[in-house]
Amino acid sequence: MRAVIVGAGEVGYRIAERLSRENKDVVIIDRDPAKTRRVRDTLDVEVLEGTGSSPSLLEQSRIRDADILVAVTDSDEANIMACLFANVLSPKTIKIARIRNPEYLAYRSLFSHETLNIHQIINPESEVVKKIVALFDAPGAIDVLRFSEGKVHLIGVEVKKDSFLAHKKLSDLGGTDFGANMLVGAVIRGETMIVPGGEYVILPGDLIYVVSSTEVKRNVLRVLNLSADPVHKVIIIGGGHLGRSLALHLDKTHVHTRLIDSDENRCRDLANTLERVTVLRGDATNQDVLLEEKVQDADVLVAATGDEEKNILISLLAKQMGVPRTITRVQRFSYIPLTARLGIDMVVSTHLAAIDATLQFIRKGKVMSVAALKGEYAEVIEVVVQEPSDILGIPLKTLKFPKGALIGAVVRGDSVIIPDGHSVIQSQDRLLIFALREAIPAIERLLME
Repeated sequence: MRAVIVGAGEVGYRIAERLSRENKDVVIIDRDPAKTRRVRDTLDVEVLEGTGSSPSLLEQSRIRDADILVAVTDSDEANIMACLFANVLSPKTIKIARIRNPEYLAYRSLFSHETLNIHQIINPESEVVKKIVALFDAPGAIDVLRFSEGKVHLIGVEVKKDSFLAHKKLSDLGGTDFGANMLVGAVIRGETMIVPGGEYVILPGDLIYVVSSTEVKRNVLRVLNLSADPVHKVIIIGGGHLGRSLALHLDKTHVHTRLIDSDENRCRDLANTLERVTVLRGDATNQDVLLEEKVQDADVLVAATGDEEKNILISLLAKQMGVPRTITRVQRFSYIPLTARLGIDMVVSTHLAAIDATLQFIRKGKVMSVAALKGEYAEVIEVVVQEPSDILGIPLKTLKFPKGALIGAVVRGDSVIIPDGHSVIQSQDRLLIFALREAIPAIERLLME
């Protein structure tokens, strides 16, 4: 595969890093000398300095040989223009563009027109809003992901000392409610991600990712000692792209929502746009402001400003004041593994959302969705198995599946199957596969070529 990436910011850099690690052919374009220098110094990819919307530079990148173009600069207009010229030069190349402006998104059908022929619009804020709403449905969870149109849930939870799972071997859970309805697909212990086998022993402090069908989600929450109480009161800090998107979503619900932002003009605009959500002007890093707004009465506080250090500070202040749960927007990948040590409950990232949406098109085969776990340690890949395939009709216990990978769920029509060694894969089954990043090339060879 050959990929041309326009934009060497955090998202473009991380996509290039991941693809180069998998020995894919990558070209990255950016006009900022500091960003291109970072890429040259750290990644084994081709680097072109200049504007990605330049037809001559796209020619230089050999766009006609590229399978995919990913335009992820900070400018919607630059991303659109890069796709426009790429379409003129190479109509067959798959084109993906990050677009955040709500005015453009209101006319997203125009982007699929043959003039632009953009195959995927990435709007990270809308993806993160979905993630936040999913977290509302599983109070106490650290991470929640949905797959197969919501039929399958993946819930990340920290194992407490008093949990019945503590010090249990996974193979010993088969006869319990846990073993019958759910499966541990991945574990994070310290800084290490593990795809566990039956002999794995769960320890207090492990972050486990449990896969189950939606029908038994309440039972899952009960088994994991998580609350199933609905969220009634939410405070959003920050009225930028993410805060605004979340407020617009909650504005259509009966969740009592308040949004705090320090910018007077932004507050005025939001107040004129939102009907149910209360908009307040103030600096949320000031503890007196949080006290005045009685943040301790909220079920959840979402720190969604564009400044991640500020978000972390606000979340820690809110926790200290008694807010039961906080959701914190963090962009820098180096921060994500450290947040749990700081006492941060849940982390969301628009950068990670953009990468996940892009990987869906980069992975080989009929991939429906991709999600990274805990930063970049591993991926959950949802793929449809098509004929011919070497895994069809074979019990899983006899299948030589790549080390570091596990089939966590099988969706067959409307049924969700938590597989065991006797399960047999059929054509058109949807598989939810947990894979450490070093196992992904082998997964692609086995399932997706």
